[in-house]
Amino acid sequence: MTANTSLTLAPAPFKEKPFSIRVISHGRSKQIQPDQIIRLQACGNYTIIHTEASAPMMTARVLKCYASHLHDFGFVRVNKADLVNAHKIVRVEDNSKVVMPDNYISTIARRRKNNLRSLIVGTSLL
Repeated sequence: MTANTSLTLAPAPFKEKPFSIRVISHGRSKQIQPDQIIRLQACGNYTIIHTEASAPMMTARVLKCYASHLHDFGFVRVNKADLVNAHKIVRVEDNSKVVMPDNYISTIARRRKNNLRSLIVGTSLL
């Protein structure tokens, strides 16, 4: 006669790691938090990451790869070459240009205006 006992273990506490982008620049690996990024700019098959604190860094990934990962953090693709942090937009000029904190002006693509407008509705940017 065997007793059928089941042992249930409490799940281990799950610590969610904060998301960051790992960039190798000048032989060193850097972790960049999404809230530090101002914008990402496509340059062929490379992407240039512009941050608040450091010089621009070039990575060997296409912009589309970053767009899918950063969408949940408030990043929006305004045109073919620019992915901007919507939280860092300084102002929108003439409903067709976005001004960023580093004084970069990006033209909003016609087909992407509604997407950007829905993201920043209720703010004083429009």
